[in-house]
Amino acid sequence: MSSDIQCTLTENALDYLLLADELARLSRDDLRGESHKLKHALATLTDGLELLLKARVEVSNWEFLFEEAEKVDQAAYESGNFRSISMKNLPDILKLHCGVTLRTGQQRLMGKLANQRNKIRHFAISVERAVVASLIVRGFSFALDFIHDHLQDQTHDDSFPNDVARLREASGRNQEFVTERLRNLRAFVANEIALEGVNCPVCDQECLCVDGSRVSCRFCRHQNSARETAIDLACAAGMRLKDIEVDSYVWQCPECEAEACVQTDSASATHVCLNCGEAGTYSNCEHCDRLFVPVPYDDEGHESWVCNECEQERFEEGD
Repeated sequence: MSSDIQCTLTENALDYLLLADELARLSRDDLRGESHKLKHALATLTDGLELLLKARVEVSNWEFLFEEAEKVDQAAYESGNFRSISMKNLPDILKLHCGVTLRTGQQRLMGKLANQRNKIRHFAISVERAVVASLIVRGFSFALDFIHDHLQDQTHDDSFPNDVARLREASGRNQEFVTERLRNLRAFVANEIALEGVNCPVCDQECLCVDGSRVSCRFCRHQNSARETAIDLACAAGMRLKDIEVDSYVWQCPECEAEACVQTDSASATHVCLNCGEAGTYSNCEHCDRLFVPVPYDDEGHESWVCNECEQERFEEGD
């Protein structure tokens, strides 16, 4: 019997994901070491997801795994002795070279997981168990969706079917905690407004609500101001404040005029305000970029792309 340790990139990814489940299960059985094992479960899960995405890149062309195109070398690839692309660049590589587009929610989740992993591996971390459990469940769900949509027909590893079956079992086990917590959440009180289509920037559950001047998550109890929550959502979407203008993601609310309006995944609205809780179908003015409620300007129902303020200015200027 050979003593060599050999596994493909896909096998390695699934190994990490299954190890994350083992650590999560141990955290439930060993209360003394719960927090330590759970944090390592989260970091290991993130490692597995990163490898899973890279496995799909490898299917298209192993050369795209290299961070620097000028250093592509088959010998380096076969030995694994090269610097590979980062998690931050994976969504663009997948879209550009593999025809795989990650949904906005999936990209946000990967950003949250990467942020927590960085704290665990390189700094310090302070996070509630509910947040970690939620992110682990979201991560397993994302892994199963990605495998089904983009990988299961692209790999020929013999152990792949069995490993995926074990991964489904792992997802179900970790889902139990989240399901129980959601079931036991208190009902919204009178002064709370539920925010539909916007997930918490910390735990990724759709449990945000507006409570006066604060935005809080009923699942993990995270709280912040409306403006800061909007900025957190921008960062969770993979944006870095030093690289972009926050105003490209956060707008002034047409209802309360607070700088706290963000896009929503709700089927009934395009944006929701984190300050007043009002949601609506808005457009960006083609002149000033402010949000406004588009209205038909002729009998055929064509909508204006200019807000009332800019239209008034044009009228006064005689345009």
